[in-house]
Amino acid sequence: FTMFRKLGSLKHYDGSKGEANIMVTPHGRQVTASYVGSAAFDAGPAQIQMRLIKHGDLWQILAFRVNSNALFQGH
Repeated sequence: FTMFRKLGSLKHYDGSKGEANIMVTPHGRQVTASYVGSAAFDAGPAQIQMRLIKHGDLWQILAFRVNSNALFQGH
């Protein structure tokens, strides 16, 4: 997350869209979700992607990705 400091402060979050999936396997039920959101930071816009998995009543993060051209400026 240190790399994300380049983005600066969050100016606004425009919400997210996604879906949850339920898969039944011989080992039980597996619930996952994928969401993509848009946000604006001091350094520019970004797309935030998250993949989640549910274990019992708890959701855990499987993947977290921030895509922004501002992260690659100055390299």
